[in-house]
Amino acid sequence: MSSGKLLLGIMVGAAAGAALGILLAPEKGSETRRKISKKGEDSFGEIQVQFDQLMENIAAKYKAVMEDADSLIIKSKSKMYDGHNELKNDGHHDSSLPKTDIQL
Repeated sequence: MSSGKLLLGIMVGAAAGAALGILLAPEKGSETRRKISKKGEDSFGEIQVQFDQLMENIAAKYKAVMEDADSLIIKSKSKMYDGHNELKNDGHHDSSLPKTDIQL
């Protein structure tokens, strides 16, 4: 289980436990509803912060993967271009190979 899911489960469990504790406490209904509302707002705020952090982490990882992919593409094109030029400069022209125009 990922740490994000574990943390979310703990937070939801704590919120449910707090709500049950308030519901079972011997207080007036209006006071109980006020406490439940406050706990719900607090829990939602905490979950929103965790969600925002999760989304920032995902965005950062996505950006890193895209940068790595771009770098790999550039390196591959460069090696292909270098190999093509090496064959061309060494005089190893094989007329049976298709002509290619490699552009970077």
